[in-house]
Amino acid sequence: MAVDLGSKRVGLAITDDGGRIALPFMTLSKERKRSDRIRRILRLGEQNSVSQYVIGLPLRMNGDEGPEASAARAFAVQMQSKTQHAVVLHDETCTTTEAQEKLTESGVPQERQREMIDQVAAVLILQSWMTRQEQQR
Repeated sequence: MAVDLGSKRVGLAITDDGGRIALPFMTLSKERKRSDRIRRILRLGEQNSVSQYVIGLPLRMNGDEGPEASAARAFAVQMQSKTQHAVVLHDETCTTTEAQEKLTESGVPQERQREMIDQVAAVLILQSWMTRQEQQR
């Protein structure tokens, strides 16, 4: 399961049964407490037989980390403390912009894009991570 952490919403993506294709799964409203968000994501992961979590790491264009990346790292550490499954970070640079472009190209109206953009960004994170894993084999 990929997790795209946003300031207002959290996008989730999972793979198909064969683990080859990333699919949009759900957009969560951001709970007030990080622990509530983590608990909810892990519950959804259990319900869907998730064995690994890929957290988007928002790096700056020059590769530096800002406050958002620090928040993603803290989220991943806290999440790892609550599960025995692997929690990994993966570069998510430009995924939101790419997601918006894909939705626009697909003819999705602007008002609908808000509902979908975080899921599509999570799909891009997960597909990129899966491609990298395949290349390393």
